[in-house]
Amino acid sequence: MTTATTECSSTAASITEVLLGGDLILNLSSQALATAHGARYLQFSLSSDSGGSLQVTREPCCVAWHAAIPGCFGSLSALDFDRIVVVVESASEFGPTVLRELTACGVRCLLCTLTEDCGAEAFMDEEDAEAVAERLRQLGYL
Repeated sequence: MTTATTECSSTAASITEVLLGGDLILNLSSQALATAHGARYLQFSLSSDSGGSLQVTREPCCVAWHAAIPGCFGSLSALDFDRIVVVVESASEFGPTVLRELTACGVRCLLCTLTEDCGAEAFMDEEDAEAVAERLRQLGYL
């Protein structure tokens, strides 16, 4: 694998726009992601003997940050994937740490920071639009 670290931002609802077919998703946010059926996620399991492990699942999941997670990155090379998309919330301090550790392991990755929907559609409802259109007609613009 070639090592390339990039960053982007998206909303949880439009995350599919940044995902590619061979991606694994490490969702370190608390938000459910609107991914297509069959998307592959990394799930973290803590164990007392090995510290923890990352497994691939097709069930959407969120992973709570744990100090043992970076120690699992070395075993990722045995998995079949093109890159890992690490999803974090804007207030997360773990994104750069995860990217640094994945890059050190030679894993191609993308850091996707979740942003809030701006709600642009909520600025004017249908009633407001009709009132504006009526006023424009009165002024001769329509």
